[in-house]
Amino acid sequence: MKTLYRLSHQIDEFAEEIDERNRKSFVSFSTGALLLSAIVFLATIFIPLYRPLLLSHGFMLLYSSVLFFLSRWCQQSRIRKIRLCMYLALTPLLAGAVLVGTYFDPKKPAIAIFIYLCIFPLFIIDKPWHIIAYQIFFCLLFILMSYFSKSPELFQDDIQYLPIYLSLDILANIFTLIERTESAKNYVLLQHESERDSLTQLLNRRSGEERLYALFRSQVHGTFAIIDIDDFKHFNDRYGHQIGDEVLSGLSQAMISVFRASDVTWRLGGDEFAIFAANMLDADTCLGRFTVFQKRVSEIKLPDQVKEPISVSIGCTLCLSEHLDFNEVYSSSDAALYKAKKMGRGKTVISSVSL
Repeated sequence: MKTLYRLSHQIDEFAEEIDERNRKSFVSFSTGALLLSAIVFLATIFIPLYRPLLLSHGFMLLYSSVLFFLSRWCQQSRIRKIRLCMYLALTPLLAGAVLVGTYFDPKKPAIAIFIYLCIFPLFIIDKPWHIIAYQIFFCLLFILMSYFSKSPELFQDDIQYLPIYLSLDILANIFTLIERTESAKNYVLLQHESERDSLTQLLNRRSGEERLYALFRSQVHGTFAIIDIDDFKHFNDRYGHQIGDEVLSGLSQAMISVFRASDVTWRLGGDEFAIFAANMLDADTCLGRFTVFQKRVSEIKLPDQVKEPISVSIGCTLCLSEHLDFNEVYSSSDAALYKAKKMGRGKTVISSVSL
């Protein structure tokens, strides 16, 4: 039971990556289903033995085509309710398996439903309780349909080994779910490690600039700022690198506390940092936000032997241009930072790119 609770917690913790994998899995499943149903439908046309099944095979081809386009729409739209979409998409297949194994073929024991109960949920990464409930629901539906459509002897044959098959189906899905969730977890942790600066845990330069390039391609406007710690080299030389690292870590925490999670914050290198505050488009708002930030920086807690206050110089650019160019914006903020440092400690200079 603890394993299932831990598994559910991991699925919540890494939900974004898991849902991305669900979208890809949905595309793979629908592509395979469309290819297989197309082959079966063509075989039905050309092989006389299969022609009585032409209508049902044609329906499967139509259904697989709908799934094919639906899965791609879910992926392109990055739909958040992807797990629900997958359950709904698989429901007609499982319901059809129940009907084929009972109402449409009441004179034979059913096997297909157990295969479907095992295979179909393998394509979904979701909390184990949801998958188990999904499997049990169709199992109960099968029992009900078998009871009303079959003879007592065949009904007994259907349910005789049902608990064993259902248990095996559930266990197979749980073990697969554990492996796929662990894979998603490891991927997210490795990606986080490769994207982050080890000291400050902000994005590193490469990752920060990649995200800013992506935002500019999407024409997301805002404020880009370069932040430089005043006289950091002198401070570092006087108190040592350990205290210097504390200053860098404190500055990163000040950035996280003042700016939103949706803003892009990263360490350029050394004592320089950068931030892109999306949709912060006027000078007054910009100045107010960075004034609060300057105050947070001055409140960084350091050992008692440190007497000098910490301050930063900031060069900002309001990114208002119709066609945003990273190099132009960076040069503008760098020039503004140079002006700020010439004015003294703890200054903020704002420029704009609005061509």
